[in-house]
Amino acid sequence: MCKRDIFAEILKDVSEVTEVPEDIIASGDRCAESVDARYLLVYFLHRRGFYASAISKFIGHRKRSVNQMISNFETRMQNAPMMRVDFERLRKKWGGQ
Repeated sequence: MCKRDIFAEILKDVSEVTEVPEDIIASGDRCAESVDARYLLVYFLHRRGFYASAISKFIGHRKRSVNQMISNFETRMQNAPMMRVDFERLRKKWGGQ
């Protein structure tokens, strides 16, 4: 499976679980739900082995922003209860990744 396919699969699943449209997740939208979904997308791509530079190209954000999302993921999870619920649903969907 190529990177584009992996990205599309993860984006689709994050969109389904968070109920945020795919195009909004990868946009610059600053609504809390969109940002949470974007953090989840970046986190799971990073866990699958994607470098920040590759993630930034896929979602159209700067590499620095992607690195900040990766670094601040745990803090955001602590402060966003619904994000924790979505995170657990995604982990279960993928077999505990």
